[in-house]
Amino acid sequence: MDLDLFPDFDLSFLDTEENNIEIPKKRIRKRHADEVAFLQATVDSLTQELQQLKAAKTKLASQSQWENVARRQATQAQLTIQKNQRLREAVEEQLQIAQSLQKIFAKKTKFTTESLYEDTYIPDVLTLDPIVRAMRMNAILDEEYEKLESTFVKYGLVEFTKSYQQSSMKDEPEHNRLVLTFAHADVIPIPFNLLSKGIWEYISLSSPVQTENCFMKRLEVVDENTVYNSAISYSGGLPTIQSNYGVKRYHVNKKLVYVFRSIANSTAASSSLWPMGDSSQWIVVEPYSDTASLVRLALYVHFPYKRFNLDLRQQTIFTANGSSDCAKEGTELISRCVLQLHSKLKETLETLMHSSFDNIVNATI
Repeated sequence: MDLDLFPDFDLSFLDTEENNIEIPKKRIRKRHADEVAFLQATVDSLTQELQQLKAAKTKLASQSQWENVARRQATQAQLTIQKNQRLREAVEEQLQIAQSLQKIFAKKTKFTTESLYEDTYIPDVLTLDPIVRAMRMNAILDEEYEKLESTFVKYGLVEFTKSYQQSSMKDEPEHNRLVLTFAHADVIPIPFNLLSKGIWEYISLSSPVQTENCFMKRLEVVDENTVYNSAISYSGGLPTIQSNYGVKRYHVNKKLVYVFRSIANSTAASSSLWPMGDSSQWIVVEPYSDTASLVRLALYVHFPYKRFNLDLRQQTIFTANGSSDCAKEGTELISRCVLQLHSKLKETLETLMHSSFDNIVNATI
């Protein structure tokens, strides 16, 4: 185009042979390199931010677990306060009724407030009515199940990081008893389905078990998840110890929970059978991997060393001279016997449980 024909206009923007200048390829390559560098920097920044978010999520999840535990415990504490208030009102009302009856009857009214406290009261005799009997045993075991979380918090069993075990023996002279506590957590190299089946096969006692230190048998099948058993334990230096207890199995999400609770059916007939006191045990089994299971266990046992007019601490078998001044020495010796008996029973249980697992494995091969 001849630009001289339009002298008064600036037509330099039009393509001409002079203005048609090619952009160097070097500049194009540099621009592409800059874009790649920018995108790489963006990817690195977003990757770092993603890692930070994942770490924060893990931390929040751990905090959330404890927050949920705290919330449930706070709710349980509030419910307990409300229940205690209702119990106090019931006790006051019953006492007023008892006082009124005393004025009417010359005979002293047989009244105890202990039966109002279902959290701690264990019936000496269970009713023979099968429906009421089953309801009562399930109610007692369900109450113990509700204490599982608070018990695990108390004994440090909420989170598992490594194998853990602790035990203690405490004397409570105001109640004339010793208190044994035991906690244990470990990974067992047995698949969850096999382990849970073996545990239930053993603790449900389809056949009586006789060992050097104990004799156990099933007294009654309450339902498919609840049984009522009896155990008699032997230990040198102690009377023969007798205990009846209920066991219930709970399916909770991917876990199995086994709850044991002493439930006396009748008082021991003679001093040769020494009744076990209040005791409970909780076992939680859950998958740890395809070939292993996590087992957490907590228990407490009350061992009464005084019954009627008989005090084991003052018996010649425990003391050097049989004097009543040797009660402290007698308590220490009883503690050793109870711990020794517990250790023997624990070894026996482990042996029998492994035997149950072997039988199950052989049956499935």
